[in-house]
Amino acid sequence: MKLSPFGRRQIYSKLSITIVIRFPAPMFSFRWNVVIGAALCHAFFIGLVYILPSVILSSVREDLQISVSLVVLPLNAYKVGNLVFLPFAGLLLDRYGCRKCILTGLFFTCILSFCYIWTTNVWQLLCINIGYAMCNSLCGTAAFIVLVSSWFRDGLGTALGLVLSGFSLAGVLFPVGLGTLLEWFGWRSTVFFSFLFFTLVVVPLGWMTLYEGTLHSPSTSRSAEVTTMNDYTMVKPLLLSRSFWLLGFEYFSLAYAQSFPFDYLVTYLHEDASFTYEKATIFLSIMNACAVLSKLLGGVIGDYSNRFKTLLASSFVMLVGVLCLFQSVGKEEDELLSVTNRVGQLTAFSVLFGLGSGSLWNNLYALVPFCIGTELLGFSQNSLSALHYVGSALGSVMGGICKTKTGSFTVDILGIAAICFLNLVVALYLTWKQPSQPSNQLVAYQNVLSEIE
Repeated sequence: MKLSPFGRRQIYSKLSITIVIRFPAPMFSFRWNVVIGAALCHAFFIGLVYILPSVILSSVREDLQISVSLVVLPLNAYKVGNLVFLPFAGLLLDRYGCRKCILTGLFFTCILSFCYIWTTNVWQLLCINIGYAMCNSLCGTAAFIVLVSSWFRDGLGTALGLVLSGFSLAGVLFPVGLGTLLEWFGWRSTVFFSFLFFTLVVVPLGWMTLYEGTLHSPSTSRSAEVTTMNDYTMVKPLLLSRSFWLLGFEYFSLAYAQSFPFDYLVTYLHEDASFTYEKATIFLSIMNACAVLSKLLGGVIGDYSNRFKTLLASSFVMLVGVLCLFQSVGKEEDELLSVTNRVGQLTAFSVLFGLGSGSLWNNLYALVPFCIGTELLGFSQNSLSALHYVGSALGSVMGGICKTKTGSFTVDILGIAAICFLNLVVALYLTWKQPSQPSNQLVAYQNVLSEIE
């Protein structure tokens, strides 16, 4: 029996009897199973390819006798690889569907993590991290966002909040567990246990739960003529649309702002403010915990209110959080401002920045289908994610340059405050315009596609 476009087939086997169930849309219970499966797979994938290499970095350097300048090369190759692979992988998501791409990415992640165990030099690590970047373009955050977006029109923010919170939860919980394994067994055994868990638990979980919905279908389900137009003709109007670049700046500026707390906050607190590592990491944990909460609450609030206004409020809260880092009078006579070392201000920064940035991420992802449309949603989300990596890399580089040239992070944080202000201005513009539908060019092309179908 052939299923309708609004059905979904899943085969369960029990007592040697195969039962075929057809789920009509909307499928409340089944689609939330997809969300939970996506959140768990997303969290463990991030833990394996992003958090684990950072946790074992020092041990790998000592074991393989790699210099400090070379040991960060694989991590930087991962970031650069994402810039290259994400847009092209987005077209694959639109062409073949999220389920096939995500499962392919998870499978190759298993192979690469197994190879990680046997690495003996930095060049092998470099190749593995480039492979991780390819896998991230297929089964990273953007791919899971597109998958979940295919199931939801109402309640999308809540669903995305669950998926995105997996990233923050991984950042809070995984370093502790991985650090314990690292201390007990060494880095190779830690990678092996991670590979074993990922292969035996995460990949089967993805196979059983990650099914694609009907609101965004792969273009292979259409005729060849429609597929050609979808994959090539609509890319140009998408890249020329104002909404794409406004959202792109929001992605870029948010990632740029996050570069300081993620890359340099602990370093600043330990080296410049004389905090112990244990005390310095508390502020990072507070920020991640607030981000988890705001990704969930921001999605719920956006679902039941005006999402553009939620975006604007989140941007404002993030800016206020950054301003909390400044002291009114600098420590030196020739300074007007300096970065604070007061516990109260640092706590306020951690709370406000975590709440603002977490909610902002959620609402940005949820607004992409609304502002741009769903016809090339995979390409859109992946391309915007590439701009996110540009912001993250540029923010990290600028932070290092400012610290080296001036001896402090004051200039860097002033730049971050300016970027956050521009983020607020763009959010205000989007709220003021509030498009009720995707751009006219994209709508016209979508209408042509509908006529051909």
